[in-house]
Amino acid sequence: MPLYDDEGDAEPADVLDVARRHYERGRFREAIRELRAAIDRAPSDAGAHAVLSLCLRRTGRSREGGRHLVRALGIAPRDRLVNIIAGHVCLENEDPDRAEDHFLTALDVAPRDDDSMRMLAVCHSLRGRYAEALEVARRGLDMNPQNASLWTVAGICQHGLGLRDESRQSLTTAVGLDQAEAEAHHALGLQNLEADRLEEAAGCFLRALRANPALLASKRGLVWTRFSQIVREESDRAEGPGPAILTAVIVGVVLIFLVRIAVSALAGKSILDGAVGLALIVAIVGGYYGSRFLLARRRASRELKGIDGPPPL
Repeated sequence: MPLYDDEGDAEPADVLDVARRHYERGRFREAIRELRAAIDRAPSDAGAHAVLSLCLRRTGRSREGGRHLVRALGIAPRDRLVNIIAGHVCLENEDPDRAEDHFLTALDVAPRDDDSMRMLAVCHSLRGRYAEALEVARRGLDMNPQNASLWTVAGICQHGLGLRDESRQSLTTAVGLDQAEAEAHHALGLQNLEADRLEEAAGCFLRALRANPALLASKRGLVWTRFSQIVREESDRAEGPGPAILTAVIVGVVLIFLVRIAVSALAGKSILDGAVGLALIVAIVGGYYGSRFLLARRRASRELKGIDGPPPL
């Protein structure tokens, strides 16, 4: 969820809002310039220090960003925005316990802040505490049923609890409220992939990437989906008992080589011949699937043309 709501081209109220707008659009250097200017004028502006810490992290200056975040917390240890940013940083550092403390502080200051509620639910879910996370998400939705991100968290938690139908309904609600809710599209893609609905899964991953081109998990999901489709299409095109016979032959040959290796090892003889034969079979099978994986990557790359971000893995 953005740090603020960007309402068209309206003039921002102050320098901090200008910096936030730059941040949300990925213009981190411009944001850093504005924030440094704001801090020069008001060194005790905790919000400016906190947002600056995020911008510095995004440009690879994590140590300097950490100093500004510590400064922000020292100035305003119970500020809602400062604690939300500190919680986000803790999650990025894979420290959900400290992140939870910050989000709880933000909620203590602003009990009806649905963004803090969402992030608290995320903390629980990252530790596999899906029931607790779902309870928090539902409390947030009671306050703001239009929060797409909360519906996303609820859907992910429901899936973790095995509530497949409820999860799909929550995730569908999320993307209905906000088509830019990338995590919901991604989660729907995973569910479709799990259910072997490959074309639907590919569509979900593509929508996730249009909303967030940097979502590497969706790139991997798209490639894997296209790989599964290519292998299935080739299998479906093969007629007669040929594929089944070929599979049986490969399995039989592998078993022969495994037995040969075992017998040679027990007799104290060299297992080199058996190992070479087994490696050859593995190389042939691996070569086939590897070539199909490369085809899947090329297909995914063509589909992702025009979408910024790293190439699919």
